[in-house]
Amino acid sequence: MLLLIHRRILKTVTFILLALGGFLCWRMSLDIQSTFSRSYRVQEYRKLQELAILKPNVSSPTNLFSTKQSNEKLLQHKTTLITTTSCGRPYFLLVLVSSAPFNARRRRDIRLTWGVDSALNQRWKTFFLVAQTRNQTESEALLKEDESFRDLIRADYYEHYWNQTLKIQMAFEWASLYCNFSFLLKMDDDTFVNVKSLISVLAKPEIPKEKLYMGHCPKGPYVKREGKWKVSFKDYKHKFYPDFCSGYGIVLSSDLVHLFVDLYAVVPWFQIDDVYIGMLAEKAGVKPKYVGKFHIVEPPINVTCVNLKKPDDILVWHGVTGKCLFEVFQSTLDF
Repeated sequence: MLLLIHRRILKTVTFILLALGGFLCWRMSLDIQSTFSRSYRVQEYRKLQELAILKPNVSSPTNLFSTKQSNEKLLQHKTTLITTTSCGRPYFLLVLVSSAPFNARRRRDIRLTWGVDSALNQRWKTFFLVAQTRNQTESEALLKEDESFRDLIRADYYEHYWNQTLKIQMAFEWASLYCNFSFLLKMDDDTFVNVKSLISVLAKPEIPKEKLYMGHCPKGPYVKREGKWKVSFKDYKHKFYPDFCSGYGIVLSSDLVHLFVDLYAVVPWFQIDDVYIGMLAEKAGVKPKYVGKFHIVEPPINVTCVNLKKPDDILVWHGVTGKCLFEVFQSTLDF
């Protein structure tokens, strides 16, 4: 009888030990999975951090054309570019105008003046580079504007002054992928262009058709450590930037645009967009070409404004908007 009791106790203890062992193995399995999951999430988070460093201030706007469409398009691009509209035909000059979402009037004025080639055999085409806006009214207005004119190039970041380099990157990638052109003019929306004169200059035999980087290019640009364009020693340790052309109006040959897009992976993002283009050019082994007919309007500006420069002296003129834009444009027609 005693032996039978001992056997029953032994079986019970054995069962309990086996059950306890199984439970411990199950818990260890969960812990291992949890540790692996946390490790994977940390790795993914670090990847996101690296992307954030390469593309600062990039957020995920909700006011895109279509979430599904945007995701499909983003897979095709190196940058924040959304638009996949093509130029439709070759152009001698492709004009890309940096514009903020709320600058609809400036875009309208450009379309009404120098921005449209009315010739049967069009030689240039103008597009506007516009990011996203948190203002719902502006976002809806942009969608309607693009439906009407089909000339907006969009990206998936929010508009901000220090995001202009992102705009440059997406602009050049769009031009490289979706357009056939000889030269590209990147400019700001507060700038006038005498397009016919500019095309005449670019068509001259002495103007290089490759490796051309042209504009108003100050020599020996020093790095500012104070003020609006200040840059810390941590972000840029040198005393001078590479030679670059002022961002309000820059002309590039098509081969350089394609090459710059390839160099995005080599030349890290920099907060000042025209300096960033200078960095790309330096990496490509290209020196900027200074052109004296790229002007900046110095305030104060008088009511008529056209007597500041003769029409034949103007190629690109920064600081010309509103009534002055129409007067300057008319003066080039009358000349």
